[in-house]
Amino acid sequence: MHGSYAYSRARFGQHNEGDGLPLGLDYDRHTLTLSVTKKWNDSLSTTARYAYYRYEEPSSGGVNDYSAHGVFVTMNYKWR
Repeated sequence: MHGSYAYSRARFGQHNEGDGLPLGLDYDRHTLTLSVTKKWNDSLSTTARYAYYRYEEPSSGGVNDYSAHGVFVTMNYKWR
């Protein structure tokens, strides 16, 4: 079993709404992944992975915010 967490943050917003168009970008992004691998024999293995993503962008007023779930399955075969 393997797990990971990643966090990214940017605070580049210029907050000049009073002078015209607000420029720049502020966001927080979280990613959590969990995976498990089953090795069937020397040549074949399967991995199942779950991922959760959350993105918050206050500089857009929340319009671009999202949360997402992903389920991924891979099969690996080593040719000999």
